Amino acid sequence: MKAVSDTSPLVFLAKLGYLDNLKKIFHRLYIPPAVYNELSAKKNDVQRAVETLREGSFIAVKEAGEHLLRLTTLHTGEMEAIALAKRLDCWIMVDDAKARALANREGLKVIGTVGLLNVMMKRGQIKETPETLFEKLQSYKFQMRKEVFLDILRD
Repeated sequence: MKAVSDTSPLVFLAKLGYLDNLKKIFHRLYIPPAVYNELSAKKNDVQRAVETLREGSFIAVKEAGEHLLRLTTLHTGEMEAIALAKRLDCWIMVDDAKARALANREGLKVIGTVGLLNVMMKRGQIKETPETLFEKLQSYKFQMRKEVFLDILRD
């Protein structure tokens, strides 16, 4: 199974130390140039973690091609990610509500950071409690109501 990712799931999973776990969910992960450029702009732990997975051939940078949607309300990375996922007919990893809604309307299979954490928890890849994960994510500026977060992870 392959997926395309927007920036935020990669950032949050890297900060939590679970970015490498994506290899146990997807066999290949693609990111569009806008997402890669956004991640590369900051020389930090997130950028290094993504670069390590890119050098290991798990993450590949791929152009969205002619499928680029004409959208003005989304960031370039979100637009490119949706267009690329549509082109590749695969999952899309995205957190932004407007981008998720558009991806759903476009018929894509959508999963976000919390959904990925849920999969990882069910597979035994995460030993932390949902409450601990929520507190950590909040410290990284992740925005979601605690009740919603806990409902998803306890599903």
